Amino acid sequence: MIEQPLKNYIKNALDNDMYYTINYSSVNDNIVTVYSESGERPSSYKGVLIKPNYQVLIKSSNFEKAYNVADKIYNLLHQLQDITMTVQLDDRELNFKVYSIEALHLPARLGVDEDKIMSYSINFQTYIKEIKHGRE
Repeated sequence: MIEQPLKNYIKNALDNDMYYTINYSSVNDNIVTVYSESGERPSSYKGVLIKPNYQVLIKSSNFEKAYNVADKIYNLLHQLQDITMTVQLDDRELNFKVYSIEALHLPARLGVDEDKIMSYSINFQTYIKEIKHGRE
């Protein structure tokens, strides 16, 4: 759903030399990746809020940088409310009203991998609704 605008929102707000991707990464160092997750089951009714989850994975060989970026992302997104995010598809745009983004936990240190890259993870639940024909 909104992993693309979430990635862009993070990238535009942070002042650092990280790479930014969605749902995959071919780079292992200095990277922020936003993954979409299933979240809660959608309602059977039209026009109801949906609650997809997103995982933000932060990786850097500079351990302090990894921590600082994770902390900034947590503070940027946790309790973010009442914004509109646009998803750009090949043939159309989808607009979503983001009622709320809530972190499900503090940044979790995943540890150091075999390449000496420190990783942090933050999971977020969103409360969103597609805006159709100018109506929320």
